[in-house]
Amino acid sequence: MSIALGMAKSTLHRSVKEGAIRAHSNVIKPEFTTENMKSRLRFCLSMIDPGTISTNPMFMYMYNHIHIDEKWFFMTKTSEKFYHLLEDIDPLHTCKSKKFITKIMFMAAVAHPRYGGSNNEEFSGKIGVFPFIYKEPAKKKSKNHEAGTL
Repeated sequence: MSIALGMAKSTLHRSVKEGAIRAHSNVIKPEFTTENMKSRLRFCLSMIDPGTISTNPMFMYMYNHIHIDEKWFFMTKTSEKFYHLLEDIDPLHTCKSKKFITKIMFMAAVAHPRYGGSNNEEFSGKIGVFPFIYKEPAKKKSKNHEAGTL
């Protein structure tokens, strides 16, 4: 960075500490096309209660809708920081390839919570989080498992 800016490392370090140069991480965001915006607007308009359009347009109650979403997780990170005592053994952190870390997918389902007559919660709205996994028997014997084990 000092070469790119044409300044000494010490000057660069001082500039960062003084706040003249700051760090910034830039997250990529999806670019909305005109078609994306139109489809979102169509969805919002479809949620307006038809009986209220002529007087005072209101959105429909979504108490009877279940919201479902999926989420991908990596099984591990490429780099993890551990804090432990001096006499503890360092944990082993291995993977066949740093480029192809195993991912798992979960599906979550939630709904609107339900309350009874005296404001007691009858249903929390949490339906569940479900992993998308399957188990199948090993086809061949290897150093890690016998043939036929799940």
